[in-house]
Amino acid sequence: MSCEAGGRERKGICRIEDDMQQIYSTLIEADALAIGTPVYFEMLSGLLKNFMDRTCPIWPSLELKPIVGVAVAEENIGKAVENLRTYSSVCGMRWVGHVTALAKTPKQV
Repeated sequence: MSCEAGGRERKGICRIEDDMQQIYSTLIEADALAIGTPVYFEMLSGLLKNFMDRTCPIWPSLELKPIVGVAVAEENIGKAVENLRTYSSVCGMRWVGHVTALAKTPKQV
């Protein structure tokens, strides 16, 4: 089931009724966003991808909002930063930059 019924029309409402409704207002009210992800198979995590997909109804409200990306991997960042930057572009947000780190244990970051 998707949030949007009706293609690219963005009304700011998701037909899935869950806690995401509360998160929408927080995202809209934020001055800027920092989105971070662990890197799996050189791509962003599936959980973050699901989250990004769920923001579809509020994309117009995110336009021009500054956003930074953070990615942490064991060996290779791969396409994770590119995925985050593409998301910011699709939403019309202003990409500010990114931070990456390579680490095998949490204490290395």
